[in-house]
Amino acid sequence: MRSYWDYGNQNVKFMGLARRFGQQLDAVLVHSSFHYKPSVITQSLKRIRKRSPGRPRLVLDVRDPLFPVSKAGAIAAYDQVICCADNVVAHMQSLGVAPQKLHRIPIPFERPQLDAHWSAQVSEKLGLSGCPFLLFTNGISRDKGFFPCIEATRILRNRFPGLVLAVVGRRRDWDSECDQARNEGLLKYLGIVSHDEVTGLLQSCLVHLAPSPVESIGRGSLEALAVGARALLPPNVPEFVKHVPDWVTRHHDSQSLASQVSDILDGADRSSDYPFETHRPDVIVRLTLEVLSGGVTGSTWH
Repeated sequence: MRSYWDYGNQNVKFMGLARRFGQQLDAVLVHSSFHYKPSVITQSLKRIRKRSPGRPRLVLDVRDPLFPVSKAGAIAAYDQVICCADNVVAHMQSLGVAPQKLHRIPIPFERPQLDAHWSAQVSEKLGLSGCPFLLFTNGISRDKGFFPCIEATRILRNRFPGLVLAVVGRRRDWDSECDQARNEGLLKYLGIVSHDEVTGLLQSCLVHLAPSPVESIGRGSLEALAVGARALLPPNVPEFVKHVPDWVTRHHDSQSLASQVSDILDGADRSSDYPFETHRPDVIVRLTLEVLSGGVTGSTWH
C-alpha cells in the first residue's frame, strides 16, 4: 500500500491533470485505491470532463472489494469500470454501478520460473534453511488475518517441531504478541524482500497463508499456486471457491486454521486446478485496450 506521502504527492499531480493534458489524451485509467484516502482526484476528473465533454475516456480500475461506500458517488465520473474478480463485480453492483459499465478483466499473470537451487539459496540467506516454515506475505497486518496465524503455528508445532511462521512485508501492526512469538523462535519477520526471493520462499514453504477476510484474486496466492505450493486461500473469492475449494479459508480462529493447514498438507495437491490461462497477459491487454478505446459495453471473461 502506498504511503500517505505518496498519496499526497500524487494529489498534487492530479490537480494539474486538466491543465497538462486537456484534449491530448484518449483515456485515463485510475486505480481505485486513490479514492480510499483523502484525494482531489474526483475534482480533477470533473475538471477534465468539463473542459472536454466525452474525452478523454475515464476508466476506474478496481482490484479488490474494498471501495468505500462513502465514496460511491465518485464512480459516476467514470465511463467504465474494470473489475479483476467476480466479488469485485458484485461489490460494484452493490454500490449501484450499472452492469453495462462493468468489465470483468482478471489481473495479468505469468507463471514464475521454478529454480530449486535458487529457492535453497534464498532459504539459507534468510535463515530458514533446514527448518519447516509457513509463509505469510502480507506483512504484520490485522486486516490481512495475520494474528490468528501465530497461535495456529504454535499449535502445528506439535506436529512439526521447530515450525516457524515467516513473514514478508511491512510491520504495520507489530505488538507485544509479535515480540513474544519472535523471542520464542516462532515468528521470523523478514521485512521487505525482493520478488524473486518471495518466489524462492514459496517453493520451500510448507504452506502459503493468505486468510485475509476481504480480498480478491491476490497475486501472492496466484504465485503460490503457480509454483506448486500448497496454499491457504482467502475466503469469499468465487474463483478460488470454484476451482480450489478445499484450500479456501473456512474459519479464522487459530484452531481452525491449524486444522485446515494440516488437512491441506495431508490432502491431494490442488495447485494445478486453478485456470491460469484466464490471466494470459496478451488477452488481458487486448481486453483492457478495448475498454479504454470504448470498443465494448460491458464485458466478462471467465
